[in-house]
Amino acid sequence: MRTPLSVIEAHTSLALAQDRSEAWYRGAFERVDLESKRMRRLLDDLLWLARFDATATPPNVEPIDVGVLAAQTADRFGVVAEARHLHLDVRVPSESLVINAPPEWLDRLLGVLLDNACKYAPDGGKVSVSVVPERARIGLVVDDTGPGIPEDERARIFDRFHRASEQGGGAGLGLAIADAIVRATNGRWRVETAPGGGARMAVSWERAFGA
Repeated sequence: MRTPLSVIEAHTSLALAQDRSEAWYRGAFERVDLESKRMRRLLDDLLWLARFDATATPPNVEPIDVGVLAAQTADRFGVVAEARHLHLDVRVPSESLVINAPPEWLDRLLGVLLDNACKYAPDGGKVSVSVVPERARIGLVVDDTGPGIPEDERARIFDRFHRASEQGGGAGLGLAIADAIVRATNGRWRVETAPGGGARMAVSWERAFGA
């Protein structure tokens, strides 16, 4: 919280100290807007984690088709991918692959994983989302062509406020939220290197209706 507040305070102090050019004011307002949005995201993440920590039992657990939800989330991120000239590839099977989980939690998990993948993939890179059957389990895999996650960092990426890289911005809470959801829904993580050399974030859950 201190960094965006410091930037906002510095720009407002400079703006009030003396008259500036229109271009300077425009640049200052753009930076204040950027830092305000960053602070808003941080507050939203902190509030989500606080509510999650205070929740005794998962809300609204119901059968969720992971493939359908993955396709819907990827569709929402289509504009983000297009803005960064990313190729967003979605692969989901025609069969229903269902797990039991709170829909809003799974939606948040997919949002975090796709948001991270789009942030770290370079302009013109690729992000892929796939849902695959794994015997009695169902796997969700998100790959990107970014810098990847060094093996010595993988044990810490789910720690709150930990960032393995300065690239992509953020406060280091997204993967902490994702990990909380995966643990609460009895999922299992696999953090690996993607075929394109970037990060592979994979989760699997038990099927709701058997293999």
